[in-house]
Amino acid sequence: MTSKSDKVVVRQMHPSDVETVMQFKNAENWNQTEKDWLFLMSHSPDSCLVACIDNQVVGTVTGLNYGNQLAWVGMMLVSREFRGLGVSKILLNTLIEKLKGCKSIKLDAVPTGVPIYKKLGFVEEYEICRMTTSQMKHINTDFYHGDHLRKKKTKAVMTMLPITESSLVKVSQIDEKLYGVNRIDLFKFLLKEQKSSCWEIREDDFVKGYVFGRSGSKYLQVGPVLAHGEHNVKNLLMQVFKSFAGRPLVVDVLMRKKEIIDWLISLGFEDQRRFVRMYLNSNNRPGNIDNQYLISGPELG
Repeated sequence: MTSKSDKVVVRQMHPSDVETVMQFKNAENWNQTEKDWLFLMSHSPDSCLVACIDNQVVGTVTGLNYGNQLAWVGMMLVSREFRGLGVSKILLNTLIEKLKGCKSIKLDAVPTGVPIYKKLGFVEEYEICRMTTSQMKHINTDFYHGDHLRKKKTKAVMTMLPITESSLVKVSQIDEKLYGVNRIDLFKFLLKEQKSSCWEIREDDFVKGYVFGRSGSKYLQVGPVLAHGEHNVKNLLMQVFKSFAGRPLVVDVLMRKKEIIDWLISLGFEDQRRFVRMYLNSNNRPGNIDNQYLISGPELG
């Protein structure tokens, strides 16, 4: 007798699948939009997959592949009617096989999923804290200045600038050094979709940090944020927060950034849940962890 799990067929995801996979996403109360799915498919079509049973889409997984140097696993969803059949395992194993030429595969797991991923060979890297506010406060404050600036005899010139298409190349080059891979395609997508949340901060004309964001179905997701020093992170976030006062926001912050987490709590953010960043094969592209503060969300890294 053939079981339903024997009937699982995995194929490449197509734009025509978006309506169905959005139903899975909505059932879990996740934040992604149709545009997020379409970006993932356009960037990494071979590693965005759906599982089908009798030609019915029952599950999804995506792999955002950065030139086989690093790939991000995300959007692991299975229809509630078809859980318990091993669909997610089949999807993940198929994706890992498709990414076998990739030097490092990463994902952000919920704590209950960590033992499962460990059995597949994934290794823990660090924890991430998800924080939300249902209504961002109206805030008005001057620039935060780091200790090194206070010690200078002459005050550095701090400049907040909107990221533009012309400045995107420089920002992505700096990001490659700090993050480990070139994310210019992701940044182009974020800039196009939510220009008002994309900023860079300069100190005496040197780029010291940057922030991007994107609209979701529930929250504005703020991130990534990479910067030199907590004062620059606060300045970048304040710029976005002032623009989106009264709106619901979500941030995913590295747990080791306690000063930023405490500061966000003081602004009304609440701790919601944890993710555990994990990697498979190797961690050859960790970037500079000291400069990484907020991620783009578990599906984008």
